[in-house]
Amino acid sequence: MVPQEFWLALKLLDRDAAGVKRSRKPFLISIPRKVVPLATARNRIRRVLREAIRAEGLPPGGNGVYLFQVKNRPEKVDLETARRALGALLKAL
Repeated sequence: MVPQEFWLALKLLDRDAAGVKRSRKPFLISIPRKVVPLATARNRIRRVLREAIRAEGLPPGGNGVYLFQVKNRPEKVDLETARRALGALLKAL
């Protein structure tokens, strides 16, 4: 079983990369349909992650864009779980 902290991955992308230049947001969230098949569940995870990002704040990325990718379906989708996973990822940066 994969620990809960590993359901989320973080990458810092260069704004000049293909497709990222047009994005005005400082972060992107990617949730593949194969990982979370239901659209309602994907939307809930996105909403909770956006709220956790607003609460925690992102370190300045300069010209970069933060890409959050959901690797495994989390068992429990709530703000506390998302904040813990986000905090662990930002510490590792």
